[in-house]
Amino acid sequence: MLFRGFVNLVNHFDVCRIIHEDKTMMRRTLGAVTALGLLAAPAFAATQTVTYQDPDDPFGAGQLFSRIQIDSPVFDGTYRAGQFEFTLDGIEDILAFCIEVTQGLRDNKDYEDTPGLFSTAVIDNIDRLFTSAYDSITDGVSAAAFQVALWEIVEDTATGIDLTSGNFLTPSNTNTTQQQVRTTAQSFLDGLGSADTGGFALRFFAADDSQDFVTFERISPVPLPASGLLLLSAGLGASLLRRKRRAV
Repeated sequence: MLFRGFVNLVNHFDVCRIIHEDKTMMRRTLGAVTALGLLAAPAFAATQTVTYQDPDDPFGAGQLFSRIQIDSPVFDGTYRAGQFEFTLDGIEDILAFCIEVTQGLRDNKDYEDTPGLFSTAVIDNIDRLFTSAYDSITDGVSAAAFQVALWEIVEDTATGIDLTSGNFLTPSNTNTTQQQVRTTAQSFLDGLGSADTGGFALRFFAADDSQDFVTFERISPVPLPASGLLLLSAGLGASLLRRKRRAV
């Protein structure tokens, strides 16, 4: 995946970061990608028109974001990081996160459903992050921390997941929010090795001139059929009866 060049903030579209005017971005190429079938994904069409739920703000009514500083070889600036609220072809209440920090986000854009956007290793780590950490999002700091952890996975899975080195960095400074986001994001990343997978169905969307994103839907446990519950009850009852007879 070729990461597209730096896009300046203009009035007719919003982005997930506030860009320093004197900053520039380097272009780089992401390695070969491997397609992965994802379980229980919602039935979206291959191409989706993406609009903001709030016409003026991709973070919507929830406002789950914080401004953070990024300083690294390929990204440099102050960003708004957090959870987007989108509408996909009239489907309300779609939540999403950025997976392409070098690109601006445009409202009312057509996106392609792109399951092979990343390697298997990257998708596995994203799956682990959602399953283990998404329910920890309670405010703008934790939402920004989740977004930072996601960017780190996308950029540095191949070289080592650590916010202090690699292609994606978040500096340590005296800003309280920055420190909280950085510490929380690293804690999310530190837990990936032992994290479960399969908690969410993930969908990856890409566009040529707008920021790629991932959307998600919780996978509910499959309920046991009524007949299965009857068989389970019968089996338990027979087991207890045998134990009672042996006790006598």
